[in-house]
Amino acid sequence: FRYQWTLKRLPSSSGRPGELIGNGISGQGTISLQIAKGVLEPGETYTASFSANMTSFYQSVSSISVNFTTPISALSTLIDGGTIREIEAKSALTLTAVSADPDLSPNSICFFKWTCIGGTGCKKFRNLAISISKTDESIFIPPNTLTPGILYHMQVNITLVSNGGFLRRWGVAKAWVYVSQQAIPSVQVRSLEGSKISLSSTIRILAFAAPSPISSSRQEQLTYLWDVKQNDISIPISSTSDVSSFSLVLKAATLGPGTFTFQVTAFDPLESTQATTVSVIEISQPPFISNLVVSPSTGFAYETKFGASCLVSSSNVPVRVRFSFNSSGSLYPTVLRGYDDGTSYQ
Repeated sequence: FRYQWTLKRLPSSSGRPGELIGNGISGQGTISLQIAKGVLEPGETYTASFSANMTSFYQSVSSISVNFTTPISALSTLIDGGTIREIEAKSALTLTAVSADPDLSPNSICFFKWTCIGGTGCKKFRNLAISISKTDESIFIPPNTLTPGILYHMQVNITLVSNGGFLRRWGVAKAWVYVSQQAIPSVQVRSLEGSKISLSSTIRILAFAAPSPISSSRQEQLTYLWDVKQNDISIPISSTSDVSSFSLVLKAATLGPGTFTFQVTAFDPLESTQATTVSVIEISQPPFISNLVVSPSTGFAYETKFGASCLVSSSNVPVRVRFSFNSSGSLYPTVLRGYDDGTSYQ
């Protein structure tokens, strides 16, 4: 038999003409039709037709058609970074709109319109220099433009045009931006051992803080406060360094295995401001050895060949195993095999 598929988009009620779909489909010559992602457009009706040429056996051609309509999904829209934020005075501001089309409409185009819809700062925003683009997915407002102590309620309207211009969908995202009058310091944190360490390790974390450009403080005047939490519960810590220092050093064993959040707060004493950041570190369980078996259990010196095997479980891989034994009256073990990947020894 010879098989053939055709896929057509039917004319729409909005006046869009129908079209034969040729790209993005496969399965000709088989009984299955595959349509690639991004070929079908939302809100359209399609006809899939299948024909089987059976003239070589039955002197006939059989065909069947089926219609189906694709759904139209709402746009997912937001302003990157959250709906509420605070920025320092004299700082630049960048807002970026993020829009996701669940229907993956091919050849779609997004249009953006930024406005200030409420709050005490809208007049200031409308009077910004015309060089600031308000129709891109991101809006950038240069430093020293926004007034300190002013609240800006920003909105972006997103229009997604697809289906050859016959389908339009809309989305709206909003964000409140407060321009602080305070000189907030900046702070970053780095774990010298990484984000996953063993229970026998030492945790060493450094904080890097700097006063705000508009602060009269010097960097050495900043103070620090460390806090360790597990499941949002603070844990008393015994550190080998002062918790008011820019570094935190402590034994992982004092905390035990688990996932911990290390938080540092940098204070600017002259401006009475602070900034906080965190680092998450996982302390892994030590390896667990079970079911050590020695066979045979008895034998003759220099004649019997003994073997040992064990089961090892650990959250960290690879795990290396060392076999040793203690003679009667011996103070120190005799090593049979140094650390290796194998869990058995002959």
